[in-house]
Amino acid sequence: MRLTRTGLGTALIAATAATLVTGLLATAPAGAVTKQPMTPAAAVAAARHTWAYAANVSGARLAARGLVDLAVSDTPGGNGPGCREVWGYTGRVWAGLGRCNQDFFPYPTVLPGTLLICRDASVTVIRSAPSTTAPIVARVRTTTKVSTDQFRLVLAYKGGKDGVGYYRIRWHGTYRWVASYRVVDVADGCSGWSIYWRLEATHR
Repeated sequence: MRLTRTGLGTALIAATAATLVTGLLATAPAGAVTKQPMTPAAAVAAARHTWAYAANVSGARLAARGLVDLAVSDTPGGNGPGCREVWGYTGRVWAGLGRCNQDFFPYPTVLPGTLLICRDASVTVIRSAPSTTAPIVARVRTTTKVSTDQFRLVLAYKGGKDGVGYYRIRWHGTYRWVASYRVVDVADGCSGWSIYWRLEATHR
């Protein structure tokens, strides 16, 4: 079952990390453009325009690396229906990467960690920087396991369409970047990744 911002489902969300931030989300000023700190609290505040309450925010350790895994509830006590949502840091502000979901989502959320670059009918490009226009340094045509340690969001979730970010990976002895829509957590595997993006296409 998949959640939307207009109707939450019935599944309860458990925290996935030891550090939790609970309670009412702080209100973020409308249209604020001030640079936000790269902390879990700042990510929660940035999410206030979307969600009224957060059951918890897991992944304080991850925030210093540009990614947080939000566990969201629609009740003040954090005991009501909920979902998970991944948010990323642009270098200036926090914004959503994918829709809030009770089911599988493909984005690796453990940093540093390991991810899979998934193979499909097209090749995956490796870039020199976290940008859609950065020079291409390699093309990957097979499922490939690599280490990752940072994330950078470049395009936020909007209108039912997942955003785009880049994971920094270790590639032949140097740091390179791969797009978020080409990778998955090793534990989940590329079969789940394929299913997710087929379903994602139906939401566009």
